Parts: sequence; structure tokens; C-alpha cells
Amino acid sequence: VSGYTSSQDLLDCFDENDRRLDLFFKARQAPAGGQRCVKWREGYATTGEVSDCMALRLPEVYLNKAEALALLGRDAEALAVIRELRENRIEGEDDLNYSGRDLVYFIREERRRELTKQVRKYAEDAKVALRNVRRDAMDYVKALKKKSEITEDDQKKAEKDLQELTDKYIKKVDTACAAKEKELMAI
Repeated sequence: VSGYTSSQDLLDCFDENDRRLDLFFKARQAPAGGQRCVKWREGYATTGEVSDCMALRLPEVYLNKAEALALLGRDAEALAVIRELRENRIEGEDDLNYSGRDLVYFIREERRRELTKQVRKYAEDAKVALRNVRRDAMDYVKALKKKSEITEDDQKKAEKDLQELTDKYIKKVDTACAAKEKELMAI
């Protein structure tokens, strides 16, 4: 089982009625707590869990099909594809009354929302990687102290510097993520 835990930021980008929360995020056992991303397949082994990689790309297939149908003027079929996508992920949402260009714009906006979720996932993965590097570096510093190769003051300074560096780069990831989300959602 992976040690990765999904951030609240990632979880918050899903609507509370979004079925993917139950399908792709599983509660972790203590002591780690939190939510864990998983692919899920019924009847797989004893748990149904396939891996810790989140599978959000299927919506892109649905959205591509819906957009192609809408561009061909087959609005009813496009709406049926969108409804199928939405009924498998968001409960109680079937208020789609789009046609023509409005339907195409709606599909493209839906795609942008899906892509922002993927951007947040990539940002979360980057932050987890940064924290893992920090942890490994902290362990190395502690080992140096244990072998008396550095003083306690050196250890505390190194740990402080590592934390500041980690915070700096996590902030850069957050800034890049926010910029990309803004870019994706721009019309």
C-alpha cells in the first residue's frame, strides 16, 4: 500500500455529489489517515484495488466523442454521451438544455474543468515528491548527527534550511498550478 495521501485541495476540487470521490479515493487506515487515490475494479483480488494511480482520463474520451457529435450537428447524441458521463460521476445532474454552438462551448468548458483536476493531481504529485526528498535529506542529516559527523546546531540549521527550501518549491508548484488552472479556464 502506498504512503501517498491526497491533499484536501485535490479532494475539494470535486463536487460533493461527484461519484468519483467514492470510486477513486479510499480512506486510509491510521496512522497516516487521509484519503488515498486508487483505481478500482470489482472482483480484483480481495480488495478490488488495482493501483494508486488515479484514472481520470476516461472523461476525455466521452468529451471528445460528444464534441465530435455536436460539431456534426448530432446534438441529441452528444447530449446522451454527456449525460452518460455525468450520471456515472455526478448524482442528480441532468439539466442539460444546450444545442448548437452553446453545446460545443459547454463541452469544451467541461473539458477544461476536467483538465484543471488533472493539473491539481500533477501538482499534488510534485509536492509529494518534494516532501519525499525533504524526508530523505532529513534522514541523512539525522544519520550524520548520530555518527557525530555534525553537531546538533548543524543538524538544526540543516533541517531548517531543508524545510525552507521545501516550502519555497511547494509555493512555486502552487503558483504554477494556479496559473495553469487560470489559463485552462480562460475562454
